[in-house]
Amino acid sequence: MAKIHEKSPCCKGRMVRFGGRRRQCANCKKTWSAWPRKRGRHRLRTQSSLLDKYFDGAFASIQKEADRRGIHESVLRRRMRFLAQRLCNKGIWPSPTFGSTILLADAIVKRLDGCWWTIYLTSVKSVAESFATLLPPIVSHTRESHKGWQDALNGISDEIYRNIAVIVCDGHRGIVDYARGTGRRIQRCQAHLLFALQGRRSLSRWSRHRKEGERIYQLAKDIMTTTDKVAIKNLIDELETLGWQTRSTQLRKIINGFLGSVNDYRTCLEPEYLAIPATNNAMESFIGLFQELCHKARGFSSPEALKLWATAFAKHKNRITCNGINQQNKCR
Repeated sequence: MAKIHEKSPCCKGRMVRFGGRRRQCANCKKTWSAWPRKRGRHRLRTQSSLLDKYFDGAFASIQKEADRRGIHESVLRRRMRFLAQRLCNKGIWPSPTFGSTILLADAIVKRLDGCWWTIYLTSVKSVAESFATLLPPIVSHTRESHKGWQDALNGISDEIYRNIAVIVCDGHRGIVDYARGTGRRIQRCQAHLLFALQGRRSLSRWSRHRKEGERIYQLAKDIMTTTDKVAIKNLIDELETLGWQTRSTQLRKIINGFLGSVNDYRTCLEPEYLAIPATNNAMESFIGLFQELCHKARGFSSPEALKLWATAFAKHKNRITCNGINQQNKCR
C-alpha cells in the first residue's frame, strides 16, 4: 500500500513521486532514490557444501583446493570462515531425544600465543540409542581444571541436566567431584587405565618387564569384567601385592588409584546400567577427528578462531557412534 502521507527526510515536507523509485522534496526540490541498490559488484554466493567437504576430508588442504579452483588461498580461507560463522549462527543445536541418561565428557588442551586453552566436550546418549548427540563445546582460558569442568557441566541446559544419571569420563578430579556432589554415578574409561599400565610395563616382547606387565594387565582386565564377587576379591589382593612389589613408583600410583576407585570402572556391569559404554572411545574418536582438522588447518591464529572452528565442527558432526558396552576396540 502506498504511503500518501510520507514526509521527506530532509525538510519533513510533502514528497513528489517521479516514477517507481524516484522522490523529490516539494520544499527544497532535493531528489533521491527510494530503496537504493547496493553499490559495488554483487557478492558471490558461497555454497555451504564447501564446508561440509572440508570437514569430511574431501580435500587435503585449503591451499591445494584454492590452487585447484584457481583462486588465492586467503580468498578461500575467508569463504570458509564465513561459512563456519554462518553454521554457528544458524538455528539452534539439535536437541537429543527424550530420556537421555548418559553423559560422555572429555577435553582438548591447546596452546595459543603462549597460553593454555581447553575445549570441554560433552555429549549425551539415551539408553535405547546407538549414538551420542554432541553438545556445544566450552572454551576456557586455562588448562583442564576443576573449575573449568564445573562451569562446563553447569552450562548444560536444564532439560538435559535432569535426565543425566551416569557420567562416562577419563577420571579427572573435576568431573568426579561434580558427580559425587550431584549424586550421579561414574563410569571411568577402562581403556585409559589399560593404556596407563602399558605405559609403565609394556607388553612388547622386547620389554624387560614383559611377564610382570602381562600379569598386571590381565588382572586389571579381569577385575573390570568379572562378576563373581569371590574371584574379584582374590584378583584385587593379587594386584595389590604386585603393586607393592613393583619397582616403578608411577606404576604403583596407577595401581593404587585403580584399586581405590575400582567400583567406578565396573558401573557398566550393573543390570540397570548395561547401556553404559565401558570406555570413552566415542569422545576420543571425535577428538581425533578434530585434531586432524587442526593439523589440516595448520593451527588456529587466535582463541576466537579456535572456538569458532570447534563449535562449527561439533555442530557439523552432530552425532557420534556409541554402542554402549559392546564397543569395538574398547580394550586393547
